Amino acid sequence: MTKLPDSYYSDVEREIIAGLPNEQERRAQNLRNVDYYHMRGAKLIPRRDAETDQDYRIRPKRHLPFTHRVVDVLCSKLYCPGPNRAIVDQDAATKWLEQVYTQNLVNSLWQRADRMSTLNGMSAFQVNATGDRQRPIKIQLWTGWHEVIPFEHPDIANEIASVVTIDLIDNRTRYTWWTEEFFRTYQTDKLYPGQTSGGRTAHYEPALSGDNTYGIIPFAFVWYELPLNGIDSVEGLGGFLTSLNETIDCEMSDMAQAVQMYHSPIACAYDADVSWHPIVAPGKWMRINSVPTDLERGPTPRLEYLQGNLDITGGWTNIRGVVDSELEALGIPLTAYRMDSNTLPSGAALVAEQKPLMDYAVERREPFRVYETGLARVALTVGRAFYKQAGLTTQGQDLALNLTWPSPTIDLPGPDRDTQDQDSLAMGLESRVMIVMRRFGLSRDQAIEHLKQCVEDEQEVSGLGISLPPKGAPANPEHETTGKFGPDPEESDEMSANTSMQSEREQRGRENY
Repeated sequence: MTKLPDSYYSDVEREIIAGLPNEQERRAQNLRNVDYYHMRGAKLIPRRDAETDQDYRIRPKRHLPFTHRVVDVLCSKLYCPGPNRAIVDQDAATKWLEQVYTQNLVNSLWQRADRMSTLNGMSAFQVNATGDRQRPIKIQLWTGWHEVIPFEHPDIANEIASVVTIDLIDNRTRYTWWTEEFFRTYQTDKLYPGQTSGGRTAHYEPALSGDNTYGIIPFAFVWYELPLNGIDSVEGLGGFLTSLNETIDCEMSDMAQAVQMYHSPIACAYDADVSWHPIVAPGKWMRINSVPTDLERGPTPRLEYLQGNLDITGGWTNIRGVVDSELEALGIPLTAYRMDSNTLPSGAALVAEQKPLMDYAVERREPFRVYETGLARVALTVGRAFYKQAGLTTQGQDLALNLTWPSPTIDLPGPDRDTQDQDSLAMGLESRVMIVMRRFGLSRDQAIEHLKQCVEDEQEVSGLGISLPPKGAPANPEHETTGKFGPDPEESDEMSANTSMQSEREQRGRENY
C-alpha cells in the first residue's frame, strides 16, 4: 500500500474520538434497515400530529415483513449451494483453506454477507488468528456501516487504508481502528439508565491496543456493487425497501385501528336532558345537544352509535397491488414471493417466470469472485504470518482462486424432474452421484454414501423375500391394468383387433362417400 501521510492518522483519530459524527446519518439508515429486515418495523411507525404518548402506545400497529422477504428472495440462489474453491497450483493452501472454511461455516457466512450487502450496501469479513492450530482462524462478519467503517486512501480511490469496527460491551461503545501497522481501541464512558448524552465521545485505551503482526488490514469487503467510483457511491436496497415498507405498515395500521373502532363504536346521546348521566361499559357516552329556539320545544332525544363504512377489502387490494408492482420492478417472480396453490403454474411456466431471478444470481457471480478472492488472500496471509506454516504461500494480488458454481436449476418435483434426470443420465451430462447431490443438497461424499445405503437396503429387503417392482416400473397404480407391470398381452391383442376393425369401417365409409 502507498505510504499514508501523517495528517491522515490524526484526521481519522480525531473522527473516532468524536464518535464518528460524519457517519451518523448513514449508520442511522443502516440500523433502520436492519430493524425492518429483522421484522421490528412496528416500532418505527411514525407518530401522528398532535398524538399523545398514550394514544400512540395503545394504537394498534401492523407490520408486513416486506423488506425481509424481498432481500431473502433476491439472495436465495447465489449460495444455495455455494461454489467449489481451489487455489491455482496451491494444493496445500487449498486444503488448509478448505479446513478453515469448514470450521467457520463459510457458506452460511457468505449467504449472510450477500443479504446484508444487498440491504446495506456493504458487509465485511474480519479474519483473526486464534492461536489454536486445530482451529487456527476465526472469521467474523460485520453486517453494514453501523458496525464497520472503511476509510479510503486520501489519494487513491477504492483503496481501503484503514478500518474501524464498532461494537457494544458493558454499556460502552468500543471503536477498534485497524491499519497495516497497528490496531488501537477507543471506548466511551459507561452509560447509565436514563443518560441521554455523552454516549459517543471516546478516549484511547493503550492497554487494549498493539502492533498489527499480520502485515495487512485483516478485512475483506463484500459490496452490493463493485465500488468503481469510490466506496461512498455504493448503496444497497435498504433505503428503498424500508421507505416502501413504512408506507405499507402505516396503511395496515390505519385499517387495524379502523376495525378496532368499528367494533367499539362511540355511543352518543343526542338532545338528552343535561341532568342525565349515563354509565355504560366498556365504552363511554357522549352528549350532543341541539340549541332550540324560543318557538321550538326542542328535538326528541335519541341514542345512536357513530360508525363509519369501512372498505377493508379495498385497502388490502391497494396494498397487494403496490407489493406486486414493486416486485415486478425488482425482477422478483410472484411465485417466489408467495405461493398461491389455486394458480400454481406448470413446470415450463414456472421455469420461465423464475429465469430473471436465476439471471440475477448468475450475474452476481463475477463480482463475488473478486470478494471471494479477497477473503482467501486475507485468510492465507494471516495464517502464514501468525503460524509460519509451510505451504501457505501468498502471492499478493496475483493469487488466483478458481470458483466453480453448480449450474442454476429450478427444482420441480414430479415427472418433469424425473424426465430431466433421466435425460441427463442418458446423455452422460450427469452421474448418479451428481443427481443425488443436486436433489438432496448433499456433498459428493454424502451422495456416495447415500447410493451405497440404497444398494444395501435393497439387498436386505430382497433377502427377506419381499418382491420389489422392477426398475422403471410406473409408481402410479392407475397406469397398471393388471397385477403385472405393463398391459396384459391378451388385452393388448384384443385392443389391436378392435382398432383394426374400426379402421376398416372408416375406410369403407370414405369409399362409399
